[in-house]
Amino acid sequence: LAEKSFDLDDEFPFAFRPKKKVAVQDLMAVLRDHYVGTELDKTGGYQLGNPYDLNGSTICASSTQYGFVAQLRTWLPVEIGTVIWLAQYRPDSQPFIPWYLGIKAIPPGCAYGDYQSALDQHFDPPKNIHERTDIHAYWACVNLAEKVDGNYGVLIQKARAQWDPIEKRLFSDQKGFEKKVAGIYKTDREDAIDLLTEYTNGWAEKILKMTKKLEQ
Repeated sequence: LAEKSFDLDDEFPFAFRPKKKVAVQDLMAVLRDHYVGTELDKTGGYQLGNPYDLNGSTICASSTQYGFVAQLRTWLPVEIGTVIWLAQYRPDSQPFIPWYLGIKAIPPGCAYGDYQSALDQHFDPPKNIHERTDIHAYWACVNLAEKVDGNYGVLIQKARAQWDPIEKRLFSDQKGFEKKVAGIYKTDREDAIDLLTEYTNGWAEKILKMTKKLEQ
C-alpha cells in the first residue's frame, strides 16, 4: 500500500503514506495475501503447491480464524455507517459480507448463544467448543478451506469465481441500500433496524448455503 518500496532488510517505519486512497477492497486484498508473485512465493503461482505449506507465515495464514475490515462513516447514523465486512474463516476461500452495527439479531447459525453468553464464555469456553457440527456456519467454512487446501491451485479459482461477483455486487448495491435505509431511519428507526437485520442475515444465510454446496 505504501508509495515507497522497501527491501526485506530495510528498517520499516511505524506508519507510512499510502500511494493512493485506500479502499475497503484494497484492505480485503491485503488480508487475502499469500505473497504470490513476490520473491517470497515458493508456489510458482499455486502451481507447485499450497501457500500455507510452502510460503511460511503469510498474511492469510493457516491459523487465520476470520478476517474483517471495519468501514466507519460519520456522516451516516452509527447503525448504518458502521459496517464490519466479515469473512467467516480464511478470507481467500470466503467472501467478505457486510454486518451492520444496527442489526438486532445475529444471523442463524453464526452464534451458539446471545452476547451475554459469549462474554461469559470468552475465557471459560464449553468443553465441546472445538467439536465439529453442522449447526454452526464456522465449520462449513472450515470444511471448504480444507477442501481447497487439498488442490489449492484449482479449487481456489473455483471458490473465487463464486465469491468475487458477489462482493462486486455488494459494493455496487451498498450506496443505494444505505440511502434507502437512511431515509427510513429519519422517520422510523425501528423499521430501519429491521431492514438492516434482514439484509445482513439474508446475505449470511445465502453465503452459508453456497459454502456448503462448494464444500461437497
